[in-house]
Amino acid sequence: MAAAVGWRSYHMSTTFVAYQPLGLDARRTTHVIYSPIADFRKCLLLVLDNYHIKYKIDDWDWINIPLKVDRDTALVRELTQKADDIAWVYDHTKHPNASFLCKGAGYVAVVFQDSINVTCEDVQIAEQILQGANTKHQLSKFYRQYFGYLNEKGERCVDIDLYSKTDCDYFRFLKGRLIMEDGGNGFLHAGINLTRKHFEEIIPSSKG
Repeated sequence: MAAAVGWRSYHMSTTFVAYQPLGLDARRTTHVIYSPIADFRKCLLLVLDNYHIKYKIDDWDWINIPLKVDRDTALVRELTQKADDIAWVYDHTKHPNASFLCKGAGYVAVVFQDSINVTCEDVQIAEQILQGANTKHQLSKFYRQYFGYLNEKGERCVDIDLYSKTDCDYFRFLKGRLIMEDGGNGFLHAGINLTRKHFEEIIPSSKG
């Protein structure tokens, strides 16, 4: 029996199968075959190398991974996510109005260029107003997403969505406005009028 088990383990470790990208369904409960974005393949090779996972390229130019890795669905999903994140960053840099990061004392923010351009200097001003007005929440524990707009008076304003760092996937946070079914204490919303340097509000919220 021991010999049979040993043979099976060796067989699994030396058998390679085609890589199938895996993600989670909309309810984040079931693994499903994932449709990756452009440049995914070359980014997957980088991730596999980084994880020290052996792979083979077959005659059809498909990436094949060890069977024991393929059977670890959580690992395959993680590899898929990492490769997709890198591919997204590559693609993102090609767009002229790409979102960008702003960092300062007590905050990390990503700015999305909507109806008006918002600069890191604008973010710094908004953060000074936000942190000066807030007395309840530990804002350093939240990532920020900034969205600029003009109000009915033509004044420059920003909506700020804040997400708990412990509950937020960092790369998903970079890609666009997150949809929260029930934010609870992990999601806050704030508003700042940049023209008048006025604090509008900061409230726990949910988005869906």
